[in-house]
Amino acid sequence: RLMVGMQGLGLAEMAYQESLGFARERLQSRSLSGPKNPDGSADPIIVHPDVRRMLMRQKVLNEGMRALALFTGHKLDLSVAHGDASVRESADDLVQLLTPVVKSFLTDEGFNNANTGLQVLGGSGFTTDWPLEQLVRDGRIARIYEGTNGIQAMDLVGRKLSLKGGQLVRTLFAELTGYLKENPESPHREELKGAIKSLESATMWIASNAPTDPEQAGAAATPYLRLMALTVIAYLWSRMAGVAKAQLHAGEGNKPLLEGKLVSARFYFEKLLPEIQWLQQDIESGKESLMAFEDDHWAA
Repeated sequence: RLMVGMQGLGLAEMAYQESLGFARERLQSRSLSGPKNPDGSADPIIVHPDVRRMLMRQKVLNEGMRALALFTGHKLDLSVAHGDASVRESADDLVQLLTPVVKSFLTDEGFNNANTGLQVLGGSGFTTDWPLEQLVRDGRIARIYEGTNGIQAMDLVGRKLSLKGGQLVRTLFAELTGYLKENPESPHREELKGAIKSLESATMWIASNAPTDPEQAGAAATPYLRLMALTVIAYLWSRMAGVAKAQLHAGEGNKPLLEGKLVSARFYFEKLLPEIQWLQQDIESGKESLMAFEDDHWAA
């Protein structure tokens, strides 16, 4: 399952590289703030805010997903090779909890980012002259095999949350809150605290409602998995931004790369993380409207 998630990430990155290259070269219209390519017939489409929105979404999610995959892979190594048994157990808790998250979120967004890349290319993206249409087709199947992503969400909610008396998710919250405690100046601290609070609230809602009504767990599973993914990626973007900020302050490293990390983190927290608000609402509104249709309602 982890490898299928990596497949989704690979497709997402290929799509981003193709659409970025196209956007830098394709000339169409003029920038809304005035010509950026005055000697040419038009400006490259990368100057347009809507194209930037698509490219930034691809780039920032790809980097966040890569961080999630590396974080989980590191925990996998620790779970089998660390000399301290308690560290091995904590790492294994996170690997078990995050495996369905990596599989589902990375393949969902692998497909979505390939689809976004096709949109950047416009009509060209729909033709076999460009690889985006194949990336979209290839990305679609990854959401299905090794257990559909709905099954992965049910594994997370129906099995992983209650495993070992809830220890797995407590280990995750300890990781997240421990980071905030140890790093009082962490970038985007308040936004991350809000995301953790939303995940805690949704977790408690499931713990309170699912044991007496399994359909509540089924209704909450997919939005809960996505809420967990976005929250953990927020934690990782805060860490990445913190490292970039420290290296810039010290005059170390690749300056454009580090500056780009700070802008990317800001984009994630401003433009992408707010999705958690409606995910929490989806979860905590329960199953009622979802399960209310009678058989004769479907065709009415």
